[in-house]
Amino acid sequence: MSQIPIVIDSLVIETMIPKLQAHLICEDVATNFDGKLCLLGVLDRIYADGFPSIGPAIFHISIWDGPAGDYDARIEISKGGETIAEATGRVVLDGNRPYTLVSPLDGLIFPEPGNYQVRTILEEKVMGVSLLKVISTAPEGEEG
Repeated sequence: MSQIPIVIDSLVIETMIPKLQAHLICEDVATNFDGKLCLLGVLDRIYADGFPSIGPAIFHISIWDGPAGDYDARIEISKGGETIAEATGRVVLDGNRPYTLVSPLDGLIFPEPGNYQVRTILEEKVMGVSLLKVISTAPEGEEG
């Protein structure tokens, strides 16, 4: 299911699709005693001392709200048009409350330092884009 038309007097005035409320990357995710999601170590950058570099285990979190339905979701991480990682999942909305999708991203291999795009996609439509900076800590000329 991808879109639900709103019809008033036989006139379609709007198409409802889920809205991305937030998306981010963090080091870990936990649930507290009353079921609330706790995000640990929210990231906008990763440091590496050589390249290619295997990144730490991280999580992509996306929070959705909108009409009831079951939607295909995908997360892509890329640089220069080349996708280095992808995760897929389902967003299941009941129409009454937001849905949180937690996508683990283990063993990412970053070929070089730079800005990597993180795209959050729902039903093949890009809903959000953010940057993940991968920064070299190696002294200049010593990257391997």
